[in-house]
Amino acid sequence: MKKLRIAIPHGDINAIGYELIFKTFAESEMLDMCTPIVYGTPKVAAYHRNALDIPAVFSIISQPAEAREGRLNLLNTIDDELKIDFGQLSPDATRAAKVAIDQALKDLQAGQVDCLVLAPSCPIDGKTAEQYIAAQLQAADAPLTILIGAHLRLAFATEGLTLSQVASNINETKVQAAVETFRTALQRDLRVTAPRIALLRTDLSQQTSTPAADTEGGQSFYGPFSAPEFFAQGNLTPYNGILSLYDAQALLAFNCLEAEGGVRFTAGLPYIVCAPQVDNRYTNAGKNQADCTTFRQAIYLAIDTYFNRVNYDEPLANPLQKLYHERRDDSEKARFKKS
Repeated sequence: MKKLRIAIPHGDINAIGYELIFKTFAESEMLDMCTPIVYGTPKVAAYHRNALDIPAVFSIISQPAEAREGRLNLLNTIDDELKIDFGQLSPDATRAAKVAIDQALKDLQAGQVDCLVLAPSCPIDGKTAEQYIAAQLQAADAPLTILIGAHLRLAFATEGLTLSQVASNINETKVQAAVETFRTALQRDLRVTAPRIALLRTDLSQQTSTPAADTEGGQSFYGPFSAPEFFAQGNLTPYNGILSLYDAQALLAFNCLEAEGGVRFTAGLPYIVCAPQVDNRYTNAGKNQADCTTFRQAIYLAIDTYFNRVNYDEPLANPLQKLYHERRDDSEKARFKKS
């Protein structure tokens, strides 16, 4: 099996990205699974290593082809002197995060790396790191964020909206597109053969048009359900995924049910993009207290998704040729042919 090259932009240099990376790849079995390439800067990496007192070892490279298996590789993306101020937003941090993502995307599109796993990042050009990546890739379909935990797969039709903004920013067409993107991701990326998706509604459902449940052949989504009632009943097992109209609608429920956190997967993109779902990227910065579990899970998910796509796409790329020819009997035509 091919050992994948995982591109890891270092994210916000004032947050916990380097700590998560160092702790994850301190485990030799993680280096057996993939070849990690951190897009960042040796000076910042060394600063974090010393400040956290983590005995991390990495090889400095200038291009992905130089990456060594069994090692943590660091590709230098910026030579500027960067001021590190743990737990604080700064122009230096934003610039360094953007440069790292841009270079990783360039190498991803060139086929020099296989997947993208994001360290916790600051906003870039007013967007989340995933939204920025989607804009740079100019994806035909709107990207869909899916939170994946041990028990739930939760997708958001919109993100960053307040309840009062939902009605004017969502409609039946947009929800239907989200359902289709979610269904495709469940089948192709997560190996769910016949997905069953629960659709949530809000108290604004009279003003917010949502598609009726698919009741005929090939049923794939059900609802819409009231979010509080749906989660209060606790009967989630019939569904392979849940689609929320906006992120705050179900994020609390996800955090309560997934105590160890989850992974953010961006569906609808031509490349695999994963990130850990973390809320303490600043409060824990520089303290050597960050838990690398969700970052490790993001690496696992990226690897699994890559091979799931290969296995899903392979038979479709080379369909079997028809093994017979329809018999054509022209005798009847000859009988009725005008002389």
